[in-house]
Parts: sequence; structure tokens; C-alpha cells
Amino acid sequence: MAAMVASRCHAKARRLLGCVVTAAIVAAQVAAVSFALGVRSASSMTVATLKEKLREKGLPTSGLKAVLVKRLQEAESEGLSGGYSRLTVAQLKAKCSELGLSKLGRKADLVARLEDAASEVNPKDAAAAAGFSVGDKVMALFEEEEEEYEALVQCDNGDETYLISWTEDGFEHTQKAENMRLLKRAERDFGFSAGNKVEGLYHEDNVWYPARVKCINESGTYTIIWEDGAEYEIEEQDLKPAAPLISLADLQPRQRFSGRVARTFSFGTFVNIGAERDGLLKPWFTYEGEEHVFKEGDKVQAFYEDDQDYYEATVQKDHGDGTFLVSWDGDGEEHVAKRTQLKLLRLAELDEGSKATVYDAYLRRLCWWNGD
Repeated sequence: MAAMVASRCHAKARRLLGCVVTAAIVAAQVAAVSFALGVRSASSMTVATLKEKLREKGLPTSGLKAVLVKRLQEAESEGLSGGYSRLTVAQLKAKCSELGLSKLGRKADLVARLEDAASEVNPKDAAAAAGFSVGDKVMALFEEEEEEYEALVQCDNGDETYLISWTEDGFEHTQKAENMRLLKRAERDFGFSAGNKVEGLYHEDNVWYPARVKCINESGTYTIIWEDGAEYEIEEQDLKPAAPLISLADLQPRQRFSGRVARTFSFGTFVNIGAERDGLLKPWFTYEGEEHVFKEGDKVQAFYEDDQDYYEATVQKDHGDGTFLVSWDGDGEEHVAKRTQLKLLRLAELDEGSKATVYDAYLRRLCWWNGD
């Protein structure tokens, strides 16, 4: 009898164990099916819905759809009821401080406060709510790799996009606000942004020159580009907005200007007088009398007998006998030319970048003012 009872007990235990195993298998199958349904469900969501779901969980909303789907699937597979609940109290308080929220209360209060703040953000207004400023350090999406990288905000384009520069290589990229998230606010307000036309103080000459802001550096300085293409690192105190351009309609004959010599061509030299376009200074408007008296440093075209053609050169010496020693601009070789074999291009005093006082003869045709 005892043996029979023991046998029945063992049989019952085996049946119970089988039920437990079967239940576990069924539960696993249900979980697998539920997860598969969740995957398909996330994949079928729109980008706006995915971002709303992620925002409810306190998770980042930047990236392409595939990135958003993966992020949501990972969060749901880990059984996360909310992204903020994973943070420590110190992290929650830091996040509240960043968003301008109260830091008082227990962990549950902090989580609820952050979740409420997140739910109040309209997805369409997320870019405006971000409020990125020039100099902010952000994480931004690089679409080609579907990865986020650290960057520095260079300019607000005014259309919910920003010009940024990658921290790693300095290359520029335009990105939507919705594909960016803040890492660190700029420590100060910047008065200029990338692309601004400015004047910069070049300390070696102690002269202000026109330039364009290329970028803001992490150190708080600017990199600007001079008109000749050279780059220069400069402090904000040595920058000022470019002066408003003079309208061509406001130019008057015999009106005097203090300008800066730009490039020289065979037909004349351009001078930046602060107008909408540079004025043209013809060679024969730079001297008095019938012909110019050549001197050292004058830019000329000199005749080369072997080629029976004119080439650009610089006067090195007046021999006093009607001939001049010149050096060819191309190779620096010296050559002796007669006065009749020289054509003036530009006076030595009007070297590129130098100051020049000129007056408007007629419609931006300038004359050099050689005197007080």
C-alpha cells in the first residue's frame, strides 16, 4: 500500500512539473510573440509618433526613423516604464536644473515633474523649445552614418535649422533642431556668428580690415577670413560689425573717400571705398601731366623684345638715361627697358592693402587724391 501511495505521489508530481514547464514554454512563446508584435508595431509608426513615444519615456528623439524604432524597441524590451526613472536623484536634479524646474522633493516627485515637462512639449514645437544658441555644445545627427556626434552651434539659420561644426574635424554641417540635443550651454553670449561680415583688428599693422566670420572656436575665440582668403584667430573685443555699404545712387562727383586698395588688373586698380561695389582707378588718373615719371616700386607692363609682347613687372631703378631696370613678376629675372616700352599699371604708393584717398570722378570712376 505504501508503495502504491508513493507511486501515485510521484506521478502527480510529474504531472505538476509538466504543467509548470508547459506554462513556462507558453509564457515564453507569448512574450516572443508580443515582442515581435511590438517590433512590427514600432516599425509601422510614423516618425512623429515614434518621437512622442520616446519623449514620454524621457529618451532622445533625434535620428532617422530606423534609429528611433531601434531605440523604442530596446526601451520596451528592457521593460522601461520611463526613461527618467532610470536616473539617480543627483542626475534627476541636474536635469531639472537644466530645464529650469524645481529640484525639491523625492525621486518620484522629480521623475513626475520631468515627465510632465516633457509631455507639455508639442512635437511640432520641439525645435523652438530647444532654443539652441551660438556657442552651444550639442549632439547632432550625421545622416550618412545614422549616428550622433558632438558639434558646436555656429549660426541660427532662422528656419529651425542650424549651422554646426563637428568637434572632431571642424567641418560644417546644416542640421534641423529636431535632430540635435543639448550637451552644454554656451558660457556667454556671442556677438557674432558664422557668415557675419565684420572688421577685424590686425595687431601687426594695428589696422582694421574687412573680414568674414568663419567659425566660433571652443576656446571662445573666432576664426575669421580676410579678403585675401587668409584665416586669423581673433578675440571678440577685436571685432566690430562691418560698416553699412554706401548706395551707388548716393555717390556724388568730386566726393572724397578714404579707401583701401584692392586688386590691380591691366585696365586699372580697384579701391574699396565702402560702397556696394569697388571703384575703378584708371592708371592715367593717378598722375598729373602728359606722362608719368616712373620710380622704384611702380607696377608696370614692360615690353619683352624676344616675344614681342608685354608682361607685368616692377620698376627697380631709374638709370637716368631714359631706361629702367625692371624685374618680371613671373620669375623675378631683371630686364632693362626703355621709357617708351613701359605702361603704368599702379603706383608704388597704391600697393594692395594700402590706404588711398580718392574722389569720385563719375559713376565709380575714381581719381587719386595726391595731397591734403
